[in-house]
Amino acid sequence: MSNRNDVSSFSSGSPGQLSERHEESSISHLFPRLGFISLYVLNLLTLGLLSYLLAPFTSLLFFDDPRFWRHWHKFHKLTLRSMHHTLALLRQSEYSQVFHVPWLKAPRMSPDRTRLRVRPEWLRLHGEHCDGCTTCCERIDCTLIDPDVKGCMVYGSFFWKYFTCGPFPENRRQIDYYGCEKWQSDV
Repeated sequence: MSNRNDVSSFSSGSPGQLSERHEESSISHLFPRLGFISLYVLNLLTLGLLSYLLAPFTSLLFFDDPRFWRHWHKFHKLTLRSMHHTLALLRQSEYSQVFHVPWLKAPRMSPDRTRLRVRPEWLRLHGEHCDGCTTCCERIDCTLIDPDVKGCMVYGSFFWKYFTCGPFPENRRQIDYYGCEKWQSDV
């Protein structure tokens, strides 16, 4: 049985999933992202204190669980990741060009299968799932990978679906930058 946080359980876009449900762009998808970014900036300005002050909400956004006492010990990793990410955006032009937030698109649990497909070699060896691969996460030194289970701590959460993890990858440039061996793009 697959763990909810196991990267290998990463969905690849089967019909009827969140990724297929609301594909249209809409201004309604912008507001949750803007709200999150506002909290993100405030949390950075408070050096992570805000995540503790809003613990149930933080826990819900990142772990799909308002019972913050279960995830309290992971909050420092969220702050470290946000600081690392912000510095990378400011200092690394290649990273800032590849990083993409689909501001108006519906949240997704997987890439757009009309633009990308799983490489035949990967499909033959691993099937549709990431199968424990964390290459993209390691490429950016993501602190949200749990080394014990080699899985993502925030898999399936609001953050995962609304920002870069769920819809990753979106294009060939991201595939190349992150060294993803699973996906290919003909675009």
